Amino acid sequence: MKYFLLFIVALALVLRLPQLTGSFWLDEAAQALEVTRPWHQQLNIVDDFQPPFMHVLLHIAQYASHSEWWLRLWGALIPGLLTVALTYQLGKKAAAPVIGAAAAILVATSSLHVFYSQELRPYMLPALFASFTWYLLLTNTKLKPKSQLAFVLATAAGLYSSYLYPFVIIGQALFQLATSAQERKQFLLLTSFGVLLFAPWIPGFLDQLHAGQQLRSDLPGWEVVVSTPQLKVLPLTLGKFIYGIVPIDLNVWYILPIILIGALVLTNLHKPLAAISKSEQRFLFGLVCWSLGSILVAWLVSFWIPVVQPKRVLYALPALYLFVTHLLLFHLEPVIKKQRAPIRFTVKQRLSIYAVAGLLVINLAGLTRYYADPQLQRENWRSLISEMHQRYPAEKSIAVFSFPEPFAPFRWYTDSYPTVSTGKLTTAAVPDLADQLKPVIEYEYVLVFDYLRDLTDPDNHVPITLESFGFKQVELIDYPNIGFVRVFSKSPTVTAYAHRH
Repeated sequence: MKYFLLFIVALALVLRLPQLTGSFWLDEAAQALEVTRPWHQQLNIVDDFQPPFMHVLLHIAQYASHSEWWLRLWGALIPGLLTVALTYQLGKKAAAPVIGAAAAILVATSSLHVFYSQELRPYMLPALFASFTWYLLLTNTKLKPKSQLAFVLATAAGLYSSYLYPFVIIGQALFQLATSAQERKQFLLLTSFGVLLFAPWIPGFLDQLHAGQQLRSDLPGWEVVVSTPQLKVLPLTLGKFIYGIVPIDLNVWYILPIILIGALVLTNLHKPLAAISKSEQRFLFGLVCWSLGSILVAWLVSFWIPVVQPKRVLYALPALYLFVTHLLLFHLEPVIKKQRAPIRFTVKQRLSIYAVAGLLVINLAGLTRYYADPQLQRENWRSLISEMHQRYPAEKSIAVFSFPEPFAPFRWYTDSYPTVSTGKLTTAAVPDLADQLKPVIEYEYVLVFDYLRDLTDPDNHVPITLESFGFKQVELIDYPNIGFVRVFSKSPTVTAYAHRH
């Protein structure tokens, strides 16, 4: 079975290689720019609402290379692969090898998990630490000293990697309600040590929280962009866990497979409680607390502070697959052990196997679409900026951003292109926009990014100001997920306007 684990991890790696070298998008480029700053600036992350673990990790990694694949390797790919391995080990040790293998393969092939195993953002790190701490809890009734230390350090690392990690701890606390008093005492003590290790960062968290509240105040509409409506977020999360990153349509082809698989799962829930071993009850209850419990608590908190999105609760994906595969396949292990080939399965057992196979087909279909459809991939700023350099040379052109500064991916992929920014989050806050944009009149071409401009310049003050300078829009470049880049060209009246001002 050791070689089977290697096969699953190798499969996960191969599936994550495409797009690993792809362009950074906005948040990834901002992360990359921050981690390449000097060491003493790595904790200066007030405007990036995340703890500092990933910054420190990537700052160390960037001394070797600034390549996209290299930074993603440490910040996302390796944590993602380790999560796959832990899923297998947990299912094998706490249930049966067939359950661990099935759940791990489903995690390995999930397009949602693949996508964020290639993302330079802190989604895979908390998933790794959650999987590890749950592995310790579900495979041990009493942790040995080395495991205790590992639990404390992993809990602290989880808190330093995501502000949603406390919901993982809450799920674990719910699980402890069904354990012995000795286990509860041990959990409370170890978790307290982990929280104490995180305590020095609390002032930094409060500064970030204040900055986030200020952003929502200064940029109306931003909260709508970064959060999902409260009544939609739970079914959306379940849908994304099953169908991955592909758009979800409420039609028969999406709903029917879930109904059929769900019906098979429910038919196995009628198993009499007396027929379930205590270890099996403990395992299933832990998976419920890990997945449903932690997400529900986060959802309740979201009524006050919107925090739940599928990518932010990816730490629960292994638990969902372990729970489903356990209910579907728990009766296969005795058959596999007792019978020689060819193994004869009952109709119910065959249907359960078909259900797991159906989930695998859904995953592979989602992966195929992800690889083939640019709309599902990341913003290709690298290609866009290369095209800009070729078609509109830097000596004749200038890029305009309705933002405090040029966008992070623009700064990451070029430092030779002239730029001008409005300097504020919204053009309404700029005292004299014409004066701010005046440098453009020295250039033949002006390229205006529509990216985020529906929030920062909803009344189109930037194009109107350029037209007042005598520029006319001559081209509209459309790039997947980035949107329009409007190209303005100088007219003969621009020179006269420049002399008047």
